[in-house]
Amino acid sequence: MMNKKQDSVQTWIDAISTDHTEKKTFYYLCNEDRTIRWVWPSENKKPLFLRFYTTASMKSKMFAVCVRILFLVRLQHLFVKKATANFDFFPVEYNIDSTQEWALFTGTKGPNRKLILTASNFSDKTTFTKIAYGVKTRQMLKNETRTIEKLTDFNFSYSILPQLLSSTKNHIQISDVSTGERSLRLETSHINALIEIAHKTKNNTVLGTTKMYLEAMESYKNLNMKNDQRLPKALKRKLQWLINSFDEHLKIETTIAHGDFTPWNCYVSNDQISLYDLEMAQDKMPLGYDAFHFVIQNGILVNQDSWKTIVKEIMAVICPAFFEGDKEKTLKYLKLYLLINTAYYLNIYSNQDEWHVQVNWLLQTWNEGISFVLQETIESRKLVLMDTFDFMQNRKYAALKFKGYIPEQISYLSDVDLCTTKKDAKALTKFLKNHSLVHEARIKNLSFMKNIELVLKNSELLSIDCIWQLRRKNIIIQDIDQVIKSACSNVFGVKQPSSLIEANYVNYFYALNKAQTPIQYRSKSFELEMEKLAKSTNPVAIQKSLQGMLKKKKVNKGLSLIKNSIYYVSDTIKNVLGQHGFIITFSGVDGAGKSTLIEITKQRIDKQLRKSVVVLRHRPSLLPILSAWTMGKDAAEQKAASTLPRQGENKSRISSFLRFGYYYIDYVVGQFYIYIKYVLRGKVVLYDRYYFDFISDSRRSNINLPSWITTMGYNLIMKPHLNIFLYADAETILARKQELNAETITTLTNKYLMLFKKLNKKSKTDAYIPINNVNLDTTINTIMDKLKKKAA
Repeated sequence: MMNKKQDSVQTWIDAISTDHTEKKTFYYLCNEDRTIRWVWPSENKKPLFLRFYTTASMKSKMFAVCVRILFLVRLQHLFVKKATANFDFFPVEYNIDSTQEWALFTGTKGPNRKLILTASNFSDKTTFTKIAYGVKTRQMLKNETRTIEKLTDFNFSYSILPQLLSSTKNHIQISDVSTGERSLRLETSHINALIEIAHKTKNNTVLGTTKMYLEAMESYKNLNMKNDQRLPKALKRKLQWLINSFDEHLKIETTIAHGDFTPWNCYVSNDQISLYDLEMAQDKMPLGYDAFHFVIQNGILVNQDSWKTIVKEIMAVICPAFFEGDKEKTLKYLKLYLLINTAYYLNIYSNQDEWHVQVNWLLQTWNEGISFVLQETIESRKLVLMDTFDFMQNRKYAALKFKGYIPEQISYLSDVDLCTTKKDAKALTKFLKNHSLVHEARIKNLSFMKNIELVLKNSELLSIDCIWQLRRKNIIIQDIDQVIKSACSNVFGVKQPSSLIEANYVNYFYALNKAQTPIQYRSKSFELEMEKLAKSTNPVAIQKSLQGMLKKKKVNKGLSLIKNSIYYVSDTIKNVLGQHGFIITFSGVDGAGKSTLIEITKQRIDKQLRKSVVVLRHRPSLLPILSAWTMGKDAAEQKAASTLPRQGENKSRISSFLRFGYYYIDYVVGQFYIYIKYVLRGKVVLYDRYYFDFISDSRRSNINLPSWITTMGYNLIMKPHLNIFLYADAETILARKQELNAETITTLTNKYLMLFKKLNKKSKTDAYIPINNVNLDTTINTIMDKLKKKAA
């Protein structure tokens, strides 16, 4: 394969001509990597090289117009490069008049590279001559010859094929079919042509017997043998999952496929399309393959769309046209496309010494596409984690506290800490916000980090911290560049810092927070050093001594300290004002399981939502229980805890009204106190029972009032974000706790259910949820699913 030093005009002229004695002048234009792209004689009066250029977008059309104007006024030398080379004639078998104007496209780098020459033959007809540039390309040109001959026999109504003018083992020459325009949209003309080809070449085939499937398996096998470090590690693991999702005995619909059907390989004219570049055509390819390829490649390479945008077009255009609106069938054939296409090109790219930038675009989007089609069988959180680390693979970063984990096996209670740059943190944020499996992305920007909280389409949660300064409050703990430079990839493709540097940071971090270092990072030498420094084992003393030591460093002195202090104040204000919490209530008769579920929910919110939790009983409790005024607070609370519920015998309406009024004042006034103290500071408040007891079970509070009074009072109460009513049949309740009889349990349960149904009808946010609490895991999963959506 040619390298940049060999990339000269003379080299390319030698590849397409014979006899090199006469010195001539040529113009040329380069690719972004400065390698030669197009070459033509300086005498050309027309920009023939534009025949190789796709002018579908506005930008490309403007470029083409400018080029034509410069040629028209003979000023082409202003935007091109000039070189001299020896050139006499083209080979006789090309049948090209070398005295006429011509242009050369040097092809796209890689094993499939071919040269394309556009010129007039001796009959003065425009031709395109493809010249092999290696053994692989010879095979492809041979395949194109066979394909043109085969498809010509079908006499298609919606497709125009090039005429095969000549061919040898090193070249083929075809006629010019460039009538009409290229289109960046999959239009009716494209669809009609592809459906006609499918109809005339359709077969029902066993998947495991097809050439394309066997080649995909071989490509995947080769990938694992090569161990190319540039290839995304998680993508290769997902390919195995994709392979496992297919039954080799599955019968599929197959057709002849172009293989590289894109906007730049066809022209649209009226109701027909002109096809060319058929060297990758193949029999028995999955139905819809070319349509998928057109939309996906155009979305990636031209529009630079996210997979989320691309798959919308697939479902809006391809699904109804090729699969009669059957989404499940569309996804099945999309999976086949992604398997075949990705396995093939990963193998191709692994054989290339250098990658053009578009390779990374393609790999990233195919990677996400595979995640999209796997989401029914693989947890979305695992897939997004894999895509995250593949996205970061060729960037500089270090994953903290990772300990050799495989990304998809990270606990759902754990988040991800990445040391990286601001630029890469911004790029990752954009990628994740547009990810097709992400329902909501909440971004918190601080002076030293960016927190990305994701709520996925299946309600799973994922939190990622992108850190560019290892700082606690206004003190820098460690040089982050040192951490990133020490990072090496583990076998799963995750870059981890050196054990010593990571342990040093973790020990510092926990000591500064007066917390115990996790055992896997604990350093005896660090502990001894801190005890010696602080002359104590007291966490507070160690914290103060460590702060004093760190403040002596240059990065924590003078202007740096002032700047970091300003940042810290700013971050604190953002945390207070920018993160609101929410209120959740749990209701149910005694024995419904509230206490157990509140404790589990508290732990889950702390670990998964990363929010502090406050548990309150029944009401805000600004005012003590009534008996506290006579017995004292502690004695009153002790008596209430030891007394069975619903034992009060208050029948006085006046007494009940006064009693209710007392507790109602506590709710009306206290709700603002709770909201300001906890919710506005980002905390989650869990109520063990709530105001609903006054409506459905007022006897529990020794109140005897009509329910319409207590119901009306709810209008002035701040509505919680989520209200859970737990219930079960009387037999189940009594097996847990025997405080109420079966009749009372049934009556109260029905009252609560009716109340929640009524309130839910009035609510626009589905905030009142009854749950039959029979299976603990099912109940907690239901609650967490609701909480995740509320958190978003």
